[in-house]
Amino acid sequence: MTFDFGLKRLHAHCDFTDDDPFKVYILMAISRSKNNKALGITSNKKSQKIYRFVIKKKDDIEKYYDRAKKLCTDEHNYYLYVSVTPRDTRKGFIEIQRRIVDWNRDFIYNQIDLPHKLRNIDKEWLSGLALNSSRTKENKKFLIDVDYDHLPHTLVKLLHINNIHYESYLTKNGWHLLADPFNSTLVEGLEDKNINVKKDGELFIESIENHTEVE
Repeated sequence: MTFDFGLKRLHAHCDFTDDDPFKVYILMAISRSKNNKALGITSNKKSQKIYRFVIKKKDDIEKYYDRAKKLCTDEHNYYLYVSVTPRDTRKGFIEIQRRIVDWNRDFIYNQIDLPHKLRNIDKEWLSGLALNSSRTKENKKFLIDVDYDHLPHTLVKLLHINNIHYESYLTKNGWHLLADPFNSTLVEGLEDKNINVKKDGELFIESIENHTEVE
């Protein structure tokens, strides 16, 4: 088995050692407009591409990683991410039930294209799992997004002083830090627009460049 950078990171992040049958991770491949300006891609979401895969067990990791890579072979540039905090499928199920109830009500009043919704129910299921409300209670992590090519000393010092455990990962344009939950105002007090704390987010896995962006 040949492991490359992105697959190694994915294996290291997706933890299934607790054998929780309801815990999953979401692998995402996305082509954003800001990474595809050379193709004339606009900020309209319809012109962007996104693929999601539900990783349910360890054996799924390489399978869906390979599938995502095969889908990302057109002219677009893509980024691969994985959910920082795993998802609870029971919460996702509750969300899709709520949506179906709403669809039925709106259908009665001719306010929705119900056949279209039902044909795309798999996308609704994935989007529901991706919501913050579908996170597991355990394994929660905060994502600190750093847009510098180095880790600022002020940030590292702050985390150490407050005994905040974290792991650092290089990204395309900086760093992602996965930290145990903490009072986010500590980092916000640095008043640095290039450092952002997210209580839920996606960890960078790798970038797939199929064309060269023009500055």
